[in-house]
Amino acid sequence: MEFFSDHYLGHILNRFSEDLLYIDERVPYSLYLGLEAIAEMVGIIILMGTVNGTFLMASLAFCILPLVTSIFCLKIGRALKRLEISTRCSLLGLINATAEGLPTIRSARVENILIQEFDRHQDLYTSASYLYLCWFRALSYIVDICFVIFTTGVIIILLLNDDDISAAHVGFVLSQASLFKRSLDVGFRRITKLETEMTAVERILDYTKQKLEPKSGTVMDGWPQREGIKFSNVYFSYSSADNNVLLNLNFTIGPHKTVAIVGRTGAGKSSIISTILRLHKFQGNISIDGVDITTLPLDNLRSNISVISQDLVLFTGTVRENIDLSGKYQDDDIWNALRTVNLEMLFPDLNYRISSVDVNLSLGQKQLFCLARAIVRKNKIIIMDEVTANLDQGAEAMIHKIVREEFSQCTVIMITHWIIYLNVTK
Repeated sequence: MEFFSDHYLGHILNRFSEDLLYIDERVPYSLYLGLEAIAEMVGIIILMGTVNGTFLMASLAFCILPLVTSIFCLKIGRALKRLEISTRCSLLGLINATAEGLPTIRSARVENILIQEFDRHQDLYTSASYLYLCWFRALSYIVDICFVIFTTGVIIILLLNDDDISAAHVGFVLSQASLFKRSLDVGFRRITKLETEMTAVERILDYTKQKLEPKSGTVMDGWPQREGIKFSNVYFSYSSADNNVLLNLNFTIGPHKTVAIVGRTGAGKSSIISTILRLHKFQGNISIDGVDITTLPLDNLRSNISVISQDLVLFTGTVRENIDLSGKYQDDDIWNALRTVNLEMLFPDLNYRISSVDVNLSLGQKQLFCLARAIVRKNKIIIMDEVTANLDQGAEAMIHKIVREEFSQCTVIMITHWIIYLNVTK
């Protein structure tokens, strides 16, 4: 999870969209055209050399001049390509953030500010893209100049040659020179473009070097049994040890207790949850059922904790696939969970397909749908993060009722801004 905290969303989207497009389609195509053009050039040079060996030297000089030019220009091209990609990242990030915050933007009536911000990012990206395009066309112009010099040299060689060269051979050499120019132009542009497109490969390979979460540990069968949670001298910081979000935190949550963590935004409520799930590194000791959670494999730890978030997540697929993510529960268990949250009448069967976009569910029903996932898993530790923040009183009351009835034998941690939440869930 530290990866998503340290990397801008626009950069991630750009790598898994535009950069993968370059790797999958454009890089192989450029490589194919470049190699094809090189093969054509070799054949044309051999044919021209059969007419007069002097043309071999002229052809090699024609090839070397653009090659030397490209060596000096490729650094500029790579820099311009990186600039184009980075400005596209900012544009994608702004579009994504705007789409997620549309209700806030409309309620605050700041559409014009977002339009101006988008225009600014769009202008910056267009400017960088135009600079790269101009650089690429300048290379083609250099090839054209080299061709003029090459053609002039070929004509001079033909005029000054003492050998009796027929008119057919002269026409053949000039026609092949024209084809040679076309092949060199295509090959030069494609190989140069391939070099700049390899920046996408470089960016993707950079993600393969990211540190992975340590998943090693000792698997304990039947854990947890009593579900007690204890924090001992816990320190936590997102950036450095000098700016701790959690400072010497000590508390104990008894088994089968319902506890609310109440506080304003930035008080550290979600940080406590992230340490329990080991989303970030922390100092100190956190134990569940007397077992230090750092000694457990991450899969074992997180699979025994159900998290119900304020951010509703539905996947494109069937009802069964959405509730039973691991595919290990029976149909009766899934129907019982849907019946508990009063959603069984909405779906004719478990193979009914739903989507995160066009599903015909209200906000409260979506939250109940996510609650059914926790019910079917039957975990003994439940974490609820602002689950009723965006719901009406009816849906909120239903969720409280389900929590009291279904999670009475579980350890429940609730995150909320309001102290009234405690009175409702007693």
